Parts: sequence; structure tokens; C-alpha cells
Amino acid sequence: MNETGTININGETIKIVETDSLDTIYEKIRNACDNVSINVFAGDKTKIYGTPPSEPATDDNLSRAGYSSKSLEPGDPLVFVTKEYGSGQKISIYCDNTNLCEYLGLSISEAVATGYDAQAELVYSSDDPDSAFNDTATVSVRGNKVTVTDSNDFKMVFEVKPGTVGTEFDDFNIGETTTADPTGGTEADVTVSVLDAGPMDLQIGANEGQLMSIRIPRVTPETLGIDKINIGTADGAQEAIGLLDIAINTVSAIRSKLGTYQNRLEHSISNLDVSHENMTESLSRIADVDMAEEMATYTQKNVLVQAGTAMLAQANQRPQAILSLLQQY
Repeated sequence: MNETGTININGETIKIVETDSLDTIYEKIRNACDNVSINVFAGDKTKIYGTPPSEPATDDNLSRAGYSSKSLEPGDPLVFVTKEYGSGQKISIYCDNTNLCEYLGLSISEAVATGYDAQAELVYSSDDPDSAFNDTATVSVRGNKVTVTDSNDFKMVFEVKPGTVGTEFDDFNIGETTTADPTGGTEADVTVSVLDAGPMDLQIGANEGQLMSIRIPRVTPETLGIDKINIGTADGAQEAIGLLDIAINTVSAIRSKLGTYQNRLEHSISNLDVSHENMTESLSRIADVDMAEEMATYTQKNVLVQAGTAMLAQANQRPQAILSLLQQY
């Protein structure tokens, strides 16, 4: 049996020679899939085509879309699962040798499958008092990343954990070109706390309503969408350039917003310093003694006391003078 040939996976070409063992072929395929961000493993051929995964999605098998992996044997079908999620993900496989295809459970014609984005719906405060989202808020989804935006530059990005609603996807058959079609699953509520959203209100004045709202979005490789970029292929590198450009612009916009917050706070501190100085001066005028006025009043009253004492002394001398005259006669 001639099992030499070429396998192409998302533009990554794998050459199989006659001396390659099954393990060597599997290693070549696995390395190529790593370059294009794809997980590959041997699956149970009785539960692959046209049926849901053999196991419920768990933390252990989410990277395998619910399938159990096994050691590869001749004729076992290979299962390919993208490491990322969403409609932007695609798996394209082509094998040019029929014998090699049968040996690995692949397709002689090109098989292409594209992904599916998560679905999200906001609960507005007009419908639920516990919700913090206004009617002007909008939501967009890319893969499993959900972005909520609103007025005043509000933006919040969070990830939906894979397997949240238990959705299943049917596999595409050999030689088939299809888009992922989700089935089953149950809607699940995702609660986002205030700390996740990141708003903070600062009292920057002495009066009611003098508030400053600060919103600093979470900045991580996940929220920027660059946690799983792939530069192993030309297409992946081109996509990475766009993603990194968007990430740089996002970080620059956040830094600009932080600078704006800093300028506003510095301006508020300057105003508060002036207000403090004016308030201290006003309090000093009310509570502290005016030394010039008090000394003038003291001098005036001291003069009056001394004048009164002198007049009293003169008044006391007149009776003494009359008594002295009476004693002479």
C-alpha cells in the first residue's frame, strides 16, 4: 500500500514519505496543527461523523470539544478542533492520496469547516432593576469574547466560559464544506459584578453632585484579543498584525483616558487648595482676634480708667479742704 503523499491543513503542508511510521506521521500532523492553532487527536470512529460528542463538555475535555482521545491506530479518524472560538476560525484539510486518507481517516477532497460565535443578550435596567445597563448599551461578540459599550466611553469586555450552555456541534462529514451548526444547549445567565465592570465615583468637591466617574477597563491579553495569536502561517501573521494594531490603539486610548483623569484630578486638587486657603482665611477672620482693633480699644479704655481715677482723687481733696477750713475757726 502506497501511503506517501501530501496533507494540507490551513495552508500548512505536510509531506509524508514511505519510510514514515504511523507515529511519525501523527507527530508531523500534530506539529503542523500547533502552528495553525489546532488541536488534533485520534477519536472513536463509531462516534465521530454526524453525531454529537461522546462526552459532556468538561474542563478536562473542552479543548477536545467533548471527545475522548485515544492512541492512534491505522484507520482511526483524526479529530481536528480549533484552539480559539468564533466565526473567524476555520479548518481546511486536504489530502492528495487515497490510500493515505484511508490510513488516517481523512478526506481525498478538501473539507472545510468554519466556527460559530457565542450569542449574548443584555438585560436592561428598564426590565430588571438589578441590571446596571441602560437602554443605550449595546453588545457585540467575537468568538467567546463579549463586549458591552455605552455612552460616556463605557466599555466592558469579558469572556464566556466554554461549555457554559452545553451547546453541541455536529461534525462535518468527509469531503464536506460546512459552517458550525449549534444544537441543544440551555440559556445561561452571566452575572457581572461592579468590580468586573470597573466603575468608580470620586467626590471631588464639597457640594452635592460634585462627582467624577472613573472607568478603567480591564486590560489583559484576553480582553485585547491577542492571547492566542498565531504567526506560524502567512494568514495567521496577517491576522495577527490586525489584532495587534487594534490592541495598540485600545491601549493608547486607555492611556489617553487615564491622562484625562489625571488632569481633571490635578485641576480639582488645585481648586481645592484655593478653596482651603480661602476657607482658612474666612475662619481666621471669624474666630481669631484682630490685634490692632483690640489694642486700640484697650488703650482707649485704659485712658478712661486713668482719667476717672484722677477725677475721683480731685473730688476727694475738696472735702478735706473744707474740713481744714473748719478746723481753723
